[in-house]
Amino acid sequence: MLSLTDSSVNKIMTRKVVTVRPDITINQLLDIMTHHMGYPVVNSLNELISVITFEDVSRIPKEKRDEIFVGEIANKNLVVVHPRDSILEAFEKMNLYNIGRILVVDPENPKKLVGIITRTNILKALIKH
Repeated sequence: MLSLTDSSVNKIMTRKVVTVRPDITINQLLDIMTHHMGYPVVNSLNELISVITFEDVSRIPKEKRDEIFVGEIANKNLVVVHPRDSILEAFEKMNLYNIGRILVVDPENPKKLVGIITRTNILKALIKH
C-alpha cells in the first residue's frame, strides 16, 4: 500500500513536463493548453522562472490576448518540492497554497525542473495501491 508519508515524490511525479516560454502570447498558450491547466515557464536556458495557469489566462480580456505575453502574467512565486520529499508534504503544500499542481525541482539547483505532481497523480497513486 502506498503511504503518503513514507513514499517520495519521485515515485509518482510526471518526468516529461510540458513547459512554455515567457515570450509567447496568451493566445499562443491557449492553442497548446489542451490537456493541462497549468504549465511551468522556462527561459532560453531551460531554467524554471515561473508558472502559468488557466486561471491566470482567464483574467486577460480576449481582445488583449495577442498583445500580452506569458512572462508578463505568470506567477513568479513558485511553490516547489524536491524528489525525495514525501507525497504528503507535496499534498499539504498544494492544499496550503490552493494549487492544483506542484513543481519538483533539483535540490542542488532550484531552477532545474525535474518533474511535476498534480492532485490527479496523487489520487491515481492512492487508488492503484
